Amino acid sequence: MSHLIIPGSPSQSRRSLRMIRVAFAPDFRDVVPYEHLLADALSKLGIKIDFLKGYRRVLPLYRALGGVSVDILHLHFPQYYLIKGDQFDLWRKLRFCPELYLTTRNLRVVYTVHDLYPLNYPDDFLTRVATRYLFSQCSTVLVHAAAAKERVIKEFRVSPEKCIVIPHGDMSVSYGLPTSREKARAQLGLGPEKVCLAFGTIAPNKAIEEIIDFWKAERPAATLAIVGRSLDPAYTRELSKLAADSGNVVLKPHFQSDEQVNFWFSAADCAIINYRKIFTSGVACLARSLGLPLLLPARLTTVDLQEPHRLVYRFDSMKTDFAEKLERAIQQKSDYAAAEEWRRATAWEVVAARTREAYEIAMRQA
Repeated sequence: MSHLIIPGSPSQSRRSLRMIRVAFAPDFRDVVPYEHLLADALSKLGIKIDFLKGYRRVLPLYRALGGVSVDILHLHFPQYYLIKGDQFDLWRKLRFCPELYLTTRNLRVVYTVHDLYPLNYPDDFLTRVATRYLFSQCSTVLVHAAAAKERVIKEFRVSPEKCIVIPHGDMSVSYGLPTSREKARAQLGLGPEKVCLAFGTIAPNKAIEEIIDFWKAERPAATLAIVGRSLDPAYTRELSKLAADSGNVVLKPHFQSDEQVNFWFSAADCAIINYRKIFTSGVACLARSLGLPLLLPARLTTVDLQEPHRLVYRFDSMKTDFAEKLERAIQQKSDYAAAEEWRRATAWEVVAARTREAYEIAMRQA
């Protein structure tokens, strides 16, 4: 059953809405399209959006807000202020709670929970303290699935009234309509063989080495294409060594332009996700929007893909039913038209209307 929520008429709510000024933090528009797509849709509803740009030393969040007049701070990726993977991370974690208190004394905080904790880093004591404090300071918490809401309520004792389910927006609008498979494969230098795509940032939490091991051992009749920018050079070198003698694994650890993203998803026969942990998956949502058959673990219950659906295949483990589900996904043709209902439910005007309602709720908070 789908847990996506489609709001009522945006025009009815717009009449009752005064101007709300919102600061998005951090500015991740160069990393993922989510923020700018949401900001564009919100601006059409009369909401003023400012992006907190740059990273200023000592108190980056507090200093970025200096001189910016806003009603709400909308946080999307708080790990930006917590972890950089260097010798100053301890200081950043110690700083986070007092800085957030100082920053938000006269502001409402709305937090979109893309991940419960920063991925690819240990969930240490200070990170958990900082995360719990963030939830305690929020006027409203936004999540993308009913299971995600249940997890947040249970783990952080967030009031159910403050936790709102809003669908993850349709990312496909950034990349355009699918290209013909023949043209896409010609552009990428691929042949007529079946192609299974493991797309996204290459990092240890993706458990890509398990997929490569399966490919080498079982030799499925398809090429595995691992595509995306690398966050961890050591992990990427490990994957390169694993794939070197496979003969049926292609590794492309580089940033992909919007056009290249379009080509890869148009060229593929299916997409594969094997994350060890994830809260929301933009890659899964993109594959779903494009009508590309998708395999992902059954354990990732917080990833809502409007299931059951014939283009979504859940597997229990790589060692049990993955091979069977892979074969079915490879044989299932991509079907852009079959994803029309999903795209309607995740359209940015829908997401913006629900987000605006969340802002109104936050503004009513004491």
